[in-house]
Amino acid sequence: MPVVFMDLDDTVLNNFKIQNYFALNKGFEFDIFEEYIKDAAADEVLGSIDFIKYVWSKGGVVMYNSNRLQKTSVEGSRLNLVKLRLEEKYASDWVFWMRGVDLSSPMPWKNIKGKDNKEERMEAVNSKEWEIDGVKAKFRTIMRISDDINDFNDNFTKTNTAPNIKAEVKDKAFGKLFANTDLNNKSIYFNPKTKKWENRPWSESYIFISGNAAYGGFIKQLGFRGHSYSAQEGFDKLSEYLWTPKAKN
Repeated sequence: MPVVFMDLDDTVLNNFKIQNYFALNKGFEFDIFEEYIKDAAADEVLGSIDFIKYVWSKGGVVMYNSNRLQKTSVEGSRLNLVKLRLEEKYASDWVFWMRGVDLSSPMPWKNIKGKDNKEERMEAVNSKEWEIDGVKAKFRTIMRISDDINDFNDNFTKTNTAPNIKAEVKDKAFGKLFANTDLNNKSIYFNPKTKKWENRPWSESYIFISGNAAYGGFIKQLGFRGHSYSAQEGFDKLSEYLWTPKAKN
């Protein structure tokens, strides 16, 4: 069964309201972000919900590969998706493969273990037969969609410098997968033990969503720090589109 793996934050869910709140209140706070998730306050990245519905309508599956915590964030994430017009049947527990899933468990989405890379989660989905609601299913990841370069093959990108990543994108199989429409370009996996790429026998495509200049692996590599507004103009702009926790309203 074909799988499209999508990041949630700033790929499906527009988080500019909470980003603006953090910018105006001196930075990221984990507890506040957890409250924001439970509040299901994110808007849609336009087109994402229709795309998810389209994949399901064609016999595919959309799974969510996120740095949100599997232990605490599934319900809020599901509620947010449903608020944005996604039918709840497309947001079952087993489509959430977020941070902390136990990849050694027959039901990773219900068991929490610890930190893992996104690439390992996708590799686990591809690696064996899974039982979903009493039905055995075999999955193949055919597309990855995200706003962060580290959400595609983070076994490689998180352990390499920007020049090395750029070279891999330009000249190698990794780069050929971005916006790929050629069935001859096959899926790949970076083995963290051997430090080598491994080929998979099916084709895959990577879709890199641009526009998130607030956080993520690529922006850290670039060292970007500025914007085109003066400080006050920037704060005024952020205040126009803002989420605040209930205790601070």
